[in-house]
Formats: sequence, structure tokens, C-alpha cells
Amino acid sequence: MALTNVAMWTDNGWKSVTIDEAVDIFPDDKVSANSGIFMCRLCKKYVTLTAPGIYSRCFKHSRGDIDKECDDRALSSPLQNFELHTFIPPMRIKINNSQSYSLEMGFILPPDIKDNRGSIIIRNDNLSISEFKYDISRLSYDKLTYLQIGSVPAEKYTISVSGSSLSLPHIVDGIKKIGVLFDYYTRKKLPDDADVIVNHEYYFLTIKKIYVPSDVIVNQICVMNGWYIYKIRAKVFNRSNADFFFKFGYLLTEKQASLTFLWPEYILSPYVIRHRSDKLNLYIQGESIIPKIYPNGNILCCKYCDSDNGVAVTVECNARQQLLSAGRTRVLRYTYLWKDTLDTCIELPIVRITDIKGFEVIAGESNKLPEKRILQITPQFDGYIEISKDDWIIEKRRINASVVSEIDQIQFGICIRIFQGLECIYSISYLRQNKTVSDDEEELLQQLQSAGGKMLPISHLFGAVTKKYNGYPLIQKWIYSQIRNGCISEKAYKIIRGK
Repeated sequence: MALTNVAMWTDNGWKSVTIDEAVDIFPDDKVSANSGIFMCRLCKKYVTLTAPGIYSRCFKHSRGDIDKECDDRALSSPLQNFELHTFIPPMRIKINNSQSYSLEMGFILPPDIKDNRGSIIIRNDNLSISEFKYDISRLSYDKLTYLQIGSVPAEKYTISVSGSSLSLPHIVDGIKKIGVLFDYYTRKKLPDDADVIVNHEYYFLTIKKIYVPSDVIVNQICVMNGWYIYKIRAKVFNRSNADFFFKFGYLLTEKQASLTFLWPEYILSPYVIRHRSDKLNLYIQGESIIPKIYPNGNILCCKYCDSDNGVAVTVECNARQQLLSAGRTRVLRYTYLWKDTLDTCIELPIVRITDIKGFEVIAGESNKLPEKRILQITPQFDGYIEISKDDWIIEKRRINASVVSEIDQIQFGICIRIFQGLECIYSISYLRQNKTVSDDEEELLQQLQSAGGKMLPISHLFGAVTKKYNGYPLIQKWIYSQIRNGCISEKAYKIIRGK
């Protein structure tokens, strides 16, 4: 049977192509798999466009390259389905030092699970006696709970649940020996067929040493049990870099696939959108991204709306619980849609703000700069920081969940706001303490005359400070006398400048 999930290499990367489109581009010639022009999205192998003849033209694998793992011939739809109740546990990596790391698997209680009794058992299929058992009571309804699954990677993990109605996939894909990528900032494992973003950093876990193109930056981070961890980043978007990541099942791109909810109001938590509407509107962006809704009876209206492969999607929310997914040949993004009332009070997300010594910094106004003029920020969810100086925004930067971000060179006049979504969840302003000239000129003059400390050189330019003391002739006269002497005590200088 002819292949249907085929992409073509263009100046903008891999783009999905139909047989009719390919024939229009190459009307008279066969295109060999060796050319590297067409590839099968499912097995990531180059394929052939057959020559014109008595049979209809089609894509097919090379005769010596028939891959039994390629499911294209059996698929009626390019996007893998999974049941409504199926939650695909994400994985992440924790690097302790240059010789130690561990893996974790994340779980969440779906909204329809009311009883958190029972246990989860995770088995490493590579080891005969490697089993991790956890009480389901450890899991949360509104955030992921990551559970340790050891430091020996497995290509497959077997999951079983006892004493609970929680439904999880029996087999979960793990770590391929050729290598898998983890996002450098969130440490989460990228799904198969995921986008790799130019100039974004990743961890690469593999059982082999790797050799990269010149435009890919790589640094070895850790070695343990014969496995290597590298930090890796593609500097530019080109064919050689794309081919490198393509070998491991990833697509190099300059824009990441995204799923953004637009309207109406909703409450967002990891993998769950709580709403109260009969319709939800969202925007999905990414090359050849296909949205799907489960159960299949619900209406899903899609409309391609811009040149960035954006899709405007309207979901008819006929069921209380639905599952929305987006992907190409694999699911890249998915979330529960949970129809419910929103008349509850929701606490603001937790964000930890400390100085460099670890002491908490309270929101509000402060006339004292933090230790070494540095703040450290650890948010519960992704968001961004907005930094302004004298009411002018001078910087915006993204922050990632559970990742420490640092702001340095803080000075008076700076205001720091932390946003998650459209909500400002924290704000602090550093304001110099207002000081006024003492009403008792004699008292101030006495302070200046008795001020000690080392002597500082001053020039006639220091006379400009006398403008601050209009109406205080004794103070002005004293300042001029110091200028004539060419020096002033350090303490007196601070008193004058601080007034």
C-alpha cells in the first residue's frame, strides 16, 4: 500500500507533501530515496517517488529498507489515537553531578478520579528485578507529581495500578539507545516527532558518543552506567543540522509547535483546562499539526488562518470530560477539557523570591537593595518577568517552572513584576528613602562641622549641590568653604548628597 505520511525537504525545513503535490514538482522523473528529498514521517527513513508509467505514481520505501516498525500501511489516520482516559506520563531527567543522574516519571490524578487509594507499580523492562511502587495518595489533581524510576534507562516501562480506578497505559515508551532529547530548562523528555528549536538548549541522553555538525554546539555533562549526557544546541537552521536531529526522530525548526487557549475564561493546570462554556476557542501553531478531540462524537472545527501554519480551532464541549490532542504522526501536546463551575477561589500560583543568601523577599516597596543587588526567582509555573526603571519597561524575560532565574544589578528606581498568564502574581519596587532638608539649619550645620571620616578630594563642580540648599545660606557658605579647601570629610559628603 502506498505511503501517505510523507514530508519533503524545503528551504523552510520538512513540510508535509501529498502525492499530487510531489508529482506536480517532479512530473517526469523518479526521485530516489538516496536524494534525501522525501521522508516517511513514521519511521524517519528517506523514501522514493516512483517514476511515471502504467501504474499510478506513489511514495514507497526502498526495496532493501523495508522497516517493520513503519505503521504507515496500517494507518487510516496519520495521528495515533489514544483513549479518553489515557494519560501519557511524561519523563524528566535530574542531573546530580558529572557522574550521577536519575530519571523521573510524572503523574497526575484526572478530574474524574475521586478516590486516591491504591498504588502505582513501574517496572523497568531492561532489568529483571527493578520495580518502583508508590501510593496514589502522593499524586495531586492540579499539578504533576514526579516519581523516581532509577538511573538505568529502559526502552519500555511497564505500569500497573492496583486498588484504584486510575487508568494508565500499560506500556510507556522510555529511552531509545540511539538517544533522546530533554528540554534543558524543564528537563522534560521530548516526545517522538517533536520540534527541535534553533538556539534552544537540550540535554541529549544516549548510550553512544556523538559526533555533530560544525554548527551544533555540544558539551559532555555526565557519564554513568555507560550512558552519556550532553548539552546540545543548534546554532543555525540548515540541512546538515536538520539531518543530524532527523536521525534521532526530531524535526529542526525555527518555531515550536504550540497550543494556546484563547476564549472564554478557563483555569489552567498541568494537562487540565477547567472551563464552563459550551465552546472553547484555541490557536494551534506548527508544521502539519493535526488537532483531535475525544470522544470522537464532539465537533471540532478547524480553519487555517495564517502563513505560520496556524490553525484556529473551535471545540463544541458536549461532554463533561474530553481530551484534546495535537500532533503529526505522534501526539505532541494533549490536555483534558473539564467542564465545571468556576465559582471557586483560586490561590495565586506560588513563586519563591529570595536574596542570594536564601532569605525570602516580601512584595511591596523597599528602600533597601537586596544583598549584592541580586534576586533569585523560582516559579511554580512558566511565566515571565517584567523589569521597569522609572516607569519605563527595560526588559522582559521568560521564566520556567521550578527553574531558578536570577536578576542582578538591581538599583533604586527598579520595579520587578512577575506574570503568569495575564496575572501579575508578584511585584516589588526599590525606592530611595525620601529625605528632606532639616528645618533646623543650625542643627544640620553642626552635623556637617562635626562629621569625621577620611577626607575626599572635591572640585569646583561640587558647587552645583548648593542648589539643593536654596534658603539655607549657612549650609551653602560651609559647602563653598570646603570647595576652597579642596576636600571634604566622607561622612559630610554623604550627608549632603543624601539630602
